[in-house]
Amino acid sequence: MKLSFFTLLLLFSYCSIAQIQFENRYTGHPGAEVKAMAQCLDTGYIMVGGSSQSIAIVRTDKYGDSLWTYSASTPSQFGFNVEQCLDSNFIVCGYAIESNSSNAMLLKLNDQGDTLWMKSHGQSGSNWIQSIVQLADSGFIGVGSRVYRFNKHGEEVWSQNTVGGNQAISMILTADSHIVYTTTSTAQASGGSLIKMDLDGNQVMTKNYSFAHFYNNSDNNVAETSDGGFILAAQPTDVSATLILKTDSDGDTIWTRRYPDANLGSGMGVIETDSGGYLTCDFSLDGAGIHAHLYRLDASGGDMWSRTYDQASAQSLAQTFDGGYAFSGYKENNGGTRKFFLAKIGGSIDVSVPELEDQSTTIYPTVSNGIFNTACADCINAPFHVLDMQGALVHQSRFTSTIDLTHLRSGYYILVSETGESQKLGIIK
Repeated sequence: MKLSFFTLLLLFSYCSIAQIQFENRYTGHPGAEVKAMAQCLDTGYIMVGGSSQSIAIVRTDKYGDSLWTYSASTPSQFGFNVEQCLDSNFIVCGYAIESNSSNAMLLKLNDQGDTLWMKSHGQSGSNWIQSIVQLADSGFIGVGSRVYRFNKHGEEVWSQNTVGGNQAISMILTADSHIVYTTTSTAQASGGSLIKMDLDGNQVMTKNYSFAHFYNNSDNNVAETSDGGFILAAQPTDVSATLILKTDSDGDTIWTRRYPDANLGSGMGVIETDSGGYLTCDFSLDGAGIHAHLYRLDASGGDMWSRTYDQASAQSLAQTFDGGYAFSGYKENNGGTRKFFLAKIGGSIDVSVPELEDQSTTIYPTVSNGIFNTACADCINAPFHVLDMQGALVHQSRFTSTIDLTHLRSGYYILVSETGESQKLGIIK
């Protein structure tokens, strides 16, 4: 899950099969499909994608009802990914067609869908950004045709080739403040790679998987797991099906789970759930058309439950702030026309969260062994949340004179008060 946070509440019980909360299609963008989806700070959702060279962005409330849409045709744009920024605005990445050339694009919108700025960056050949994360300095790193680092205004700081020159698909910021991204070539039989680098672009780890190919329309096909390893969603290289791959922190395979070859599809997204185990989404094709699937796995890759959605494709997946799951892609009508699709299962949409008085919440020291002090007498007993650098909730409690986070592993975290004030904390052990 990307850096999306604030009023969160995640302690909910789970049914063996999560109940559907809503399932929506969105008009106005015929033929369009969602490439990426994220939950917003107000518990609504934002989706980006489109069709051909036409970008489409849909912002919804927590019930999945549309609040606003964005589209542009001059210059022609296409969006691959979106996340909400630390300032509550949105950053979208993709490409823009300018003078018959494809340039990597960053688009920043405010929370009403108005353009704040749009920047394009071109090298020779086709250029695009497929995945984007915001850094603690409010700048960004994007991957796609190349690896880019930008400042908070979308201006390029540096760029470099991806490892092997292959297309970068999905990217995450790890708990130890590194970047991990997946790459794939156009040939399925060539397999794929998992790359780890620091924020200056120096390569830390490269792991090649000759048996796993990452589908090029995936949004979140890699996630860091609580044990420091990774979970990946892919295709086997010998057939179009779904392959789930669990690794250790070095990218070495611990176990794999392969779904039936008859699926004729691919794993698209995967997350570790806050209740343990994993959730993955994929699509499959058969004589009746396209089908979206959700598979809930335990920590060893064993089956827990599954769901199927006919005439649909699932391409992006997230755990929601209330403990449920949201997924998006497209759904076809009876005539085969694709439309944006968003569904939510599990959790409880109407979640009330106690409010914190508007007080400053200063925590010190900013880096420690896990014990922090609170310099805000008026905040005592008010609730707060701690998120990792991917935006996943890892701890929640109430303010006391000291805050004990020694149970968390080394790395950087964000402490968020109920008013939305946040502070970055480091834990060194």
